[in-house]
Amino acid sequence: MTESPPRVRLSSVRIPKAADLLAAQIKQEIISGRYPEGTMLPTENEMAGQLKVSRPTVREALRILGAQGLVTIRPGPRGGPRVERPDISTVTRSLTTLFQYERVSLADLLEARRAIEPACARVAASRASLDDVAALRQLVEKMRAGLENDASFWAENANFHLALVSAGQNIVLRTLMTALRELIYQFTVGIHIPPEERLNTLAEHTAIMEAIAAHDPDAAAQAAHRHLVNSEERLRERWPNLEMVGLNGSSAE
Repeated sequence: MTESPPRVRLSSVRIPKAADLLAAQIKQEIISGRYPEGTMLPTENEMAGQLKVSRPTVREALRILGAQGLVTIRPGPRGGPRVERPDISTVTRSLTTLFQYERVSLADLLEARRAIEPACARVAASRASLDDVAALRQLVEKMRAGLENDASFWAENANFHLALVSAGQNIVLRTLMTALRELIYQFTVGIHIPPEERLNTLAEHTAIMEAIAAHDPDAAAQAAHRHLVNSEERLRERWPNLEMVGLNGSSAE
């Protein structure tokens, strides 16, 4: 008697939920530009009726889109789902949660910034327009004018770093660095820096700006790297063990 060949075992197939499919469909319409920012989508009841699905399915789809920063729900009789443009806060919230779970330390964030920002400065030196250079120069002057004011000085310091990345005209680098800057700011906000250290920071920013204005990628990258190394050294004077400092001041261990 001939033995039957062994039968293979098929892997289970995940059938997408209706809410997932609906969210994916609306997301594609938003990304394609058919539903631009500010568009009011049908209400939950209207959407359920038009698409012949249940209200819980619509509600779950809108929740998914909300978590992605694509839709907000406006309350009131004339409210409802409204198309939004995802912003950096959506990315930052997700990264913060992930990094808190992974026990990421301030040292990890600074190391990542040190790896990425000099490359951003290099790109900026290659692509910066006259307006970009003017914006960086103006921010340096604002920092100089605010040397005696902690809040003003550090606000313009943050703006300088964001303007540097924006000058590179690369949306991926700008998004990553903006999120990283916001995460680091959670640690550094409120720190008092002596006037002599502010002068050092101002000189370092001036060197970066001048290298970008001269369209010298190597000099810009080197100036940015020196600034970040010096900045970390200044922070280590306050937190000798940066590896132990976690997000929100918790231990990274």
